[in-house]
Amino acid sequence: MSLVFVGDEHHRYFQEQQIATLKERRTDLKTYFWSTEGLDFFSRLNELAGAERTFLIGSRHGAIPVVHWAARNPGKARRLVLLHPSLHLGVAGLEPPEPHFVPTMVVCHTRIASPGYDELSVLAGKMFHEYSVHLTPEPSELHSTLSLLALD
Repeated sequence: MSLVFVGDEHHRYFQEQQIATLKERRTDLKTYFWSTEGLDFFSRLNELAGAERTFLIGSRHGAIPVVHWAARNPGKARRLVLLHPSLHLGVAGLEPPEPHFVPTMVVCHTRIASPGYDELSVLAGKMFHEYSVHLTPEPSELHSTLSLLALD
């Protein structure tokens, strides 16, 4: 199974902590930091995913390319995990994706107010047919999140 983590340059410091925790358990983790501009992420995620069905993790703004790529590549994404995703942000040149059936887990940090749990739940309901939303007290260390992912 291919495992790809997509972050963004704006939140890179915190996401590198998440990546370090994931790499303790999965040495095959591939990473990509999106600049939050442009649509070059489609070709980059095609490269990282390869031919097999991919498990994608998108953190903060990195969730945006994960969601759009999965919607445009049916059958290539095994599962999405979105770590306090910035699904409320628009991206020039991208229309909101049609709802899709990739199993999706949305993880929210209890202390972050925007977007909050309620807003993320509504957004997830518009984008995914099969999803769950979870609260966690620690977005950086990811210990409870890894347990939810069965990557622990």
